[in-house]
This record gives sequence, C-alpha cells and structure tokens, in this order.
Amino acid sequence: MAEVAVSGYAVAANKPQKAVSFIERMWARIEAAQMAKAQRYFEQHYPALARELVAMHKADKSAN
Repeated sequence: MAEVAVSGYAVAANKPQKAVSFIERMWARIEAAQMAKAQRYFEQHYPALARELVAMHKADKSAN
C-alpha cells in the first residue's frame, strides 16, 4: 500500500487530473474488495436471507 501512496503522490505532484483519476480507480478497487468481503460474510452466516435478497434484487432489476 505504501508503494501505491508514493506513486499516487508522484502523479499528483506532476499531473493533478491524472492523480484524481488514479485515486478514484484505487478507491473503487478498495470499495469493491470490501463489498465482496461483506457479501461473502453475509452469505456464509445468513444464507437464506442472502438468497432472498438476491432474488429481490433480480426482480427489481428486471422490473426496471
């Protein structure tokens, strides 16, 4: 993670717009990893509820 911070700092010093997109991409990766971790925990500990929520999400998605 330190390498990411150092490279992000170097990019920010030279090209601010590039730094913004770099930080946004890194943030999206972190969010996706956290979401996947939370989803695995939820599915492991509450499988019936997880299946029900997935079904509700699919139904909602198909309605739109």
